[in-house]
Amino acid sequence: MRKKFVGLLALAALSLAACGGGGGGGAAGGSVIPQSGPKPVTSSSPPPSGGSSPQPHATATPTPHAVSTPTPQGGATPTPGPSASPSPHGTPTTSPTATPSPAPTSTPVQSQKIPVPSAGHAYFGAYVNLTNCQGCLQQIETDTETMESSLGRTFAIHNHYYDFASLNTAKLATDPGITADLAKARYPMISWRCDVTLHQIIGGSEDSIIENAALALKGLHTPVMLRFCWEFNGGPWMCTTAPCPNRFAPNLFDQTYSTQQKGQEFQQAWQHIYTLFQMEGATNVSFFFCPDGSPSQGKMRIVYSYPGASYVDWKGFDAYDTTNVGLYATYARHYATMTSFGDNVPIMIGETNERYQNGAPWTQMQYYKDEVSYIQSTFPQIQAVSLFIGTNPNTGDNWMPDSSGMTQLPIWAHNAAFQF
Repeated sequence: MRKKFVGLLALAALSLAACGGGGGGGAAGGSVIPQSGPKPVTSSSPPPSGGSSPQPHATATPTPHAVSTPTPQGGATPTPGPSASPSPHGTPTTSPTATPSPAPTSTPVQSQKIPVPSAGHAYFGAYVNLTNCQGCLQQIETDTETMESSLGRTFAIHNHYYDFASLNTAKLATDPGITADLAKARYPMISWRCDVTLHQIIGGSEDSIIENAALALKGLHTPVMLRFCWEFNGGPWMCTTAPCPNRFAPNLFDQTYSTQQKGQEFQQAWQHIYTLFQMEGATNVSFFFCPDGSPSQGKMRIVYSYPGASYVDWKGFDAYDTTNVGLYATYARHYATMTSFGDNVPIMIGETNERYQNGAPWTQMQYYKDEVSYIQSTFPQIQAVSLFIGTNPNTGDNWMPDSSGMTQLPIWAHNAAFQF
């Protein structure tokens, strides 16, 4: 019955998506982004201390980062007891005192989703791999804690990479990074690799894997971010032969489809996964729509693929300064794409950085200064930023911190706008 229900939802989503506008190429243009933006507003930084209708998103008061206290999902609103009323003889009659019921202990209380900071404020997150060790989970956690020690703070969001079939309870239980996230009150972000095709997901053959993933993340009892099929609109869009970027499946998309049809295919797969997560009660999972946001990427692949605000908790993109244009030109084009959806979904930068020892004027120091100033002025809807600190295993690009970056990075980390 569940698969029949999911199939009907997917068919309805396809019918709605098919009513969209005409096709467009993946290289559909927009206005050319200038290589230098408006002069950012300078902010003082304290030194280190050592689809469907948009759904409103809750705004968090700027406070130091901490995991919100879990609250029961769907609980009834307490009804106040009756007030004292006069008796026939004028003597007040008070309501009897109710005996408190013991709190249930058999079922853990489910956590809420990641709260959204107020505009002009953002979470500070990262993936850290200083030793360029692939698959070495303990070493990666050690590198993360080394960087946190250098910065004098804990990352608010911690990025992890998982194969599609490996996202399960047993794997999470043996991941030292996840264990540390829970102990240090970081929010885990799971970058979930789509090494199966979208057609397989839509057809239901992967449902047991998806349901197990939902139960695994639900079982963490903490807010979690899920970044399914990140950067799908880049190299994976056309890849037919392994190895594909990010180790995604060859023919991830049906290569006989138009750009618009591929977008609809992505929507259906995403909505199918989202629906299964809700059916399993994984309401602590925030779904993050995260295409490749490089300035060279066209807009229409992203627009056609957007699942809609009812299926997305965070939207955003990955963008590195690969063309030596600085932060403004790196973000501007697809910040505009995200805001064009016209919903209240907060924006996050899933991966970003400036190259190691990049020359002036676009040094790491300048890039990190601009992260603070532009988010407080030009890009206020960006409410989370996650750095990629390491070497790209696919391209060899070096995003390690250099001396100028490590001078500025602690200042960014302790800026009041990023204290979540």
